[in-house]
Amino acid sequence: METEKLNDPDNEAYWKTYGPTPKAFVTLAAGRLMFGTVFGSAMTARFSPESDETTIREKLLRAQASDLGLVVRPVAAEASRAVAQAMDFRELFISMASVLMVAALILINLLASLGVAQRREEVGILRASGFSARQITYLWLTESCVPLSAGVVVGGLAGAIGARALIWGMNHFWSGAIASAQIPFTVNIQACLVAGLLALMLSLLAVRAGVHRTLRAQPRDLLAGGSSDETTGSFRVLAHFAIGISTTLGALGVLAFALHKPPSQAGGPFFGAGLMLMISLLCFARLLAHFLGSAPDRPACGPLRAGLLNVARNRGRTLPAMIVLATGCFLTIGVVSMKQDPAADLDKVSSGSGGFQWMVESPFPMPDDTGDAEIRRALNHPDILAFRVHEGDEAGCLNLNHAIQPRLLGVSPEVAADAKAFDASGGEASVWALLKRPMTDDTVPVLAGDLTTVTYGLQGTADVHDGSVFVYTGEDGTTWRLRVVGALPVRTGVLQGSLIIDEAMFTRLFPSASGHGLWLVRDRSSSGENAAVVDQLRRALGRHGGLVTSTHDRLQTLGAVESTYLDMFLVLGGLGVVLGAAGMGLIMMRNAAARRNELAILRAVGLSPRRILAYLAAEHVYVLCAGLVAGIVPALVAVQPAVRSLGHGMPIGAMTIIIVAIFVSGLLGTCAAVLAVSRMRLIEALRGE
Repeated sequence: METEKLNDPDNEAYWKTYGPTPKAFVTLAAGRLMFGTVFGSAMTARFSPESDETTIREKLLRAQASDLGLVVRPVAAEASRAVAQAMDFRELFISMASVLMVAALILINLLASLGVAQRREEVGILRASGFSARQITYLWLTESCVPLSAGVVVGGLAGAIGARALIWGMNHFWSGAIASAQIPFTVNIQACLVAGLLALMLSLLAVRAGVHRTLRAQPRDLLAGGSSDETTGSFRVLAHFAIGISTTLGALGVLAFALHKPPSQAGGPFFGAGLMLMISLLCFARLLAHFLGSAPDRPACGPLRAGLLNVARNRGRTLPAMIVLATGCFLTIGVVSMKQDPAADLDKVSSGSGGFQWMVESPFPMPDDTGDAEIRRALNHPDILAFRVHEGDEAGCLNLNHAIQPRLLGVSPEVAADAKAFDASGGEASVWALLKRPMTDDTVPVLAGDLTTVTYGLQGTADVHDGSVFVYTGEDGTTWRLRVVGALPVRTGVLQGSLIIDEAMFTRLFPSASGHGLWLVRDRSSSGENAAVVDQLRRALGRHGGLVTSTHDRLQTLGAVESTYLDMFLVLGGLGVVLGAAGMGLIMMRNAAARRNELAILRAVGLSPRRILAYLAAEHVYVLCAGLVAGIVPALVAVQPAVRSLGHGMPIGAMTIIIVAIFVSGLLGTCAAVLAVSRMRLIEALRGE
């Protein structure tokens, strides 16, 4: 209101005399033309004096909300459903950390085997004195309870401190991953106690498995210091061959079945095929060691031949290390292959930007001759893809809750296909053609904004026949069922969190949305500095409240969320690899302790310490290489659906660096164990020979 124009004598005189009485009356049509908005064209309804007030009041009270053009939504119930079905990261972290848990249990098993191997004579004396294997097992478990309980307590405290540090880092350094929210830190004592007891029980089971075979040996063998886990014979060779062939054929069958499915539905079968392929490679690694070490034509000789023979013979010493290394590599390579920069290659149609450089949003619908025309005038007739907008729940990665009614965008499929937005193919082959597909079950086809929206935001499926269905109520009270028939072929896109519908159907649902509220702008001008383009767009739409965002910034914000969680999972995989490298050293020390007699005889008959160490190193370098191959190859198979859906290649450079780092760390662990073995006194071991 302009105060100076109000402070005139005539206006003051009218106000003092008549108060708020209107100064003029115009026709309803003229009022709608001058003051009407998309929210309505009247604020008051007046009735003639002859109308009965009681009758009018009763009819209004009996009227349904839909009769008055209102839509009633149970917002409290919808909010409860959204929170109840939110993304539970506890389950996700536990599933990803299961590899780390298995690796830790395998190492506990190896430590128990190492301990019982070093104390075989003591166990032999107990057996000779009348103690049964079960009684000695109970004694061993009782003895192990002390260090394991201490480890559980320390691990629980370290876990709480690590979780606190993680949340502090997300609140201060990774705020983009949680949409700048503040996450409080709480500790559930009951959950910690349950986890601690479960860890203690599993650890005791791993200890029992590690000592069980040795404790059942005859007292004479234990007192003589002989090894108890050597496995030879053609039966084992045939068993490993049968398992390797069957799992390979199973993996090929699953892959053949999954190749006919879209990438969004092939992740599970490919993951299962990767696990079966890992089992087959582990079996073939042991078979290869047996062949190279025992073949008559001697494809391997010297320390390498002796080391390969021990790999094939001693299943309990080599297989756990291969498993730990393979699982750690599988998780690490799988996570690394999923990392991408969604803001890369913005000019490509297949990128997350769809080939557009700018995104303009308006807080209310703007008529076509206003928004579209002003953008074109500002940027010398750029390509524009305009959307009608019906606001709803955020279904992108910036919202962890389950979306009940996502934001709905209306677009012309023909215009989008001609602009080659997000899909370079045109015509019937374009993904936009799905919006025109006739449905047989009275549903309306819609597309998800990207693949992340389907998997995480909607927690549903995208399929012409079995896609997830969302219910919307139109402005006239009619209920519409919208089926997700597909998604834009990008993992992270600027339209993330939205459902896209044919513009013709959108206007039937929401006829009052008379204009567009979102535009994707492809600027083809050669002049355009970023700051200049933003300034032009803001001048064109700023008076209407338009918000201008570059698609690069939008994708960077969305990518920060995914990248943060992948980095967390990468840390878990890295810990598994560290445990695998440590396991290499433990296995070598265990071998040396269990084979002290063998090493002492080799030393006594004239082999130099350097040759004995080369013999041990050759054995464990083979185990290291076999574990790497058995983890890397299945991981590359398991991530193929994700790579195909992303539309870009794997990060070969980063994967190579990680593989080399894993190999070097395992090699360093092996060298450290070799040095430890070189300091062992082997002369005393000759007494039992």
